[in-house]
Amino acid sequence: MDKILITGATSVIGRSILQANVINQKKLLLLVSSERKGLELIKTYGLADAEIAVILPDFPIQEVIDFNPEVALHLAGYTSNSLLPQEVIKLVDANINFGSLLLTSLKGTNLKYFINVGSGMEFGDNSTELAPSNFYAATKLAFRTILDYFSKTMNFQLFQVNVYFVYGEKGARKKVIDYLLDGKEAEVPIKMSPGEQCLDFIHINDVVAFFSKLLLNLEKSEDNYTQFFVGSGKSHTIKEVAKVIEKIIHQKLNLEWGGIPYRKEEIMLSTAPQKNNPKFLNWKPVIELEEGLQLYLNNY
Repeated sequence: MDKILITGATSVIGRSILQANVINQKKLLLLVSSERKGLELIKTYGLADAEIAVILPDFPIQEVIDFNPEVALHLAGYTSNSLLPQEVIKLVDANINFGSLLLTSLKGTNLKYFINVGSGMEFGDNSTELAPSNFYAATKLAFRTILDYFSKTMNFQLFQVNVYFVYGEKGARKKVIDYLLDGKEAEVPIKMSPGEQCLDFIHINDVVAFFSKLLLNLEKSEDNYTQFFVGSGKSHTIKEVAKVIEKIIHQKLNLEWGGIPYRKEEIMLSTAPQKNNPKFLNWKPVIELEEGLQLYLNNY
């Protein structure tokens, strides 16, 4: 595959894939929200054969058709726990409308493979069946139905990748481990939930290793639909993660456990079912929690 379209290239996962330099020799089309962000990616990661297409104010349908990708890596999405009207609009626009416009534009191409990236939150409290745990997960699940329709009418192979709780790089939005690390320098205790959520934390390097391997081995799958669960396969409570950080830094974190209540739709248990992953890719995470946290702290 010589032509790859990528959405969400400015995300933590997107940037990390580009930094790994696995697909940078391919011809890339990066769908970005502004020309400035696209040019920054090209300059930062030395993307000599990359093109950019700006998705605002109008979706660049003709640019997608002209590029004629063989692979689409759909990383883009929006996450929020709020149900305020403006947040609901953002969630629907980013997680349903944007992907639908992308698929519509791809109808005019020779697309062979579509990689859709979701999350473990679409499986509720460790359910093996699709059961969205919040509205964000519900929008991602709604898009799956649309994607299934297009995959059958356009006859491309669909890869569904469910990524669990990624850490190891700072993103635009704080994640739970970032709040824990705030307790390292905080003069006033950081208010936390009771901290008994048992979650599957996976280091960004393991996530990048997965995507690198998948992008180089797409043709090995003989199925029209293939699903992966990208997590460590192990779960730790947030309190346990805090203790590991304290062990590494030899310091007590200034945290107030129970300072805020659990959210109504809190995920209390989430572990990636690694045994369900297809065998052809032969990918396994290798970074244990303490090692991964040490790597993160080294660059924090």
